[in-house]
Amino acid sequence: GVTGVQTCALPIFACDESTGPFAGRLYLASKKQNDAVRPYRIYLTTSDDEGRTWSVQWTLDDSIPGGANLKSMAIPSVGPTGMLWIGYLSYDTAYSPFPRYIVETSTDGGATFVPHVAAVLPLSAGGVAADSLYQYSYVLAASPRDPGRAILAWTDRRNGDPDIMMTMTSDGGATWSGPMRVNDDAVGNGVGQEMVWGAWAQDGTYALAWRDRRNAGPGQSAAFRVYASRSTDGGVTFQPNVPVSASASPAINFLDGNDFLGAALTSNALVCTWADARVSPLGLRSEE
Repeated sequence: GVTGVQTCALPIFACDESTGPFAGRLYLASKKQNDAVRPYRIYLTTSDDEGRTWSVQWTLDDSIPGGANLKSMAIPSVGPTGMLWIGYLSYDTAYSPFPRYIVETSTDGGATFVPHVAAVLPLSAGGVAADSLYQYSYVLAASPRDPGRAILAWTDRRNGDPDIMMTMTSDGGATWSGPMRVNDDAVGNGVGQEMVWGAWAQDGTYALAWRDRRNAGPGQSAAFRVYASRSTDGGVTFQPNVPVSASASPAINFLDGNDFLGAALTSNALVCTWADARVSPLGLRSEE
């Protein structure tokens, strides 16, 4: 429902670049700023004048709540026909005994939404206080070429250490593939992969990038490099992992301000940005 103006955190934008009726519309999805006041909520606001004015904020998790036990963020994306996708994590035991990734879709510019369960997680999939330096992020991205196709990827420790898992849909979110592990090091070796981000190229190629400790050993305090993997078939299969960063960064011993990396993809290049401690206590690297 309509909520009025809220003070929100983690604002993430998406733009309708289609030729549909809502072409040019900006979508800003966010979460509640004050984590101490529960339940956590997911919000949306829109702009049709390049951000000069914005609509009232709407709560998106009315039908399937984000829940009181986690700080869920909202990830928006817009497909080639103008369909809006927004993903978030839900853990409310009144609805399910397990955490679930929910993807809401809208074909009317965000006026109404249809919720879809994209993935159900075992309770062992989430992070614990003992490894709080791992970033259990997730990313949703709609294909810019194929209507109805989108990929959701997340950090998942069901195998005993954090891995990069993904699922995809080709029918507008009605059905989703079973979770697939993308990092190709040995399963359950204690090495953590986390802080995942993904991007599509206009030709339908998709890539995931993440922080990876396979060259340094097990544990959250191990040095990391950024690795990536590409899919040329819309997320059905992924190519062998390749390192993106030229050398390792020491572990970064705090979370705030170190929550995301970025990825942009063309038909022949992947560009990533991330926080890095090779040169200074916290620097910014951009490598291809």
